Amino acid sequence: MSVRGIDVSYIQGAVDWRAVARDGVRFAMVKASQGKLLTDATVGPFADPRFLANVKGARAAGLDVGVYHYLCAGSVADAEREAAFFVKTAAPVRGKINLWAAID
Repeated sequence: MSVRGIDVSYIQGAVDWRAVARDGVRFAMVKASQGKLLTDATVGPFADPRFLANVKGARAAGLDVGVYHYLCAGSVADAEREAAFFVKTAAPVRGKINLWAAID
């Protein structure tokens, strides 16, 4: 038996979470943050602008939710800074996350 899940970020725009659930998807890994903007490495770390809406929408549709950070660190100090930012960004939805937190 397989369990279907999706990975979402602001790139997908507004997600119709009810349609996702009707399609048989059972969990979502929601992007919380990223270390650097890939088109401008001077920008970062930053929170995904759709993070809170995606977590709320996925949970409201009955999906299990995990969160992740897209790591862009070039040093241990960068990695520590990004990890702290990820934890701070995910903190407001901690009670809504029922899967795992991951680093991509």
